Amino acid sequence: MSIKYLRIIGGENIVADLVEDNSDTVVVTNPIVAIPTSESQIAFAPWASLQDPGETKIAIDKRHIIFITECAPQIADQYASMFGTIIAPSKQLIL
Repeated sequence: MSIKYLRIIGGENIVADLVEDNSDTVVVTNPIVAIPTSESQIAFAPWASLQDPGETKIAIDKRHIIFITECAPQIADQYASMFGTIIAPSKQLIL
């Protein structure tokens, strides 16, 4: 998982798993947008809320991206807890 913070030209702050970096586009999965709330906190909402649930990747044209950088560690941890996969052990434990 390559969790990145993207600022889009429209001012949106997006956190997503960057899966491809091509010459004209970046491809992300599970993008969420940061929404300021009261008391200096932020909440997250799906960025492409109308996307077909069967589609897992979104290509973003680089002309619409101001920057891509690492997230703050606490944001990356929260994102990973929301979208990370848990791998169960393949062997059963003998008790």
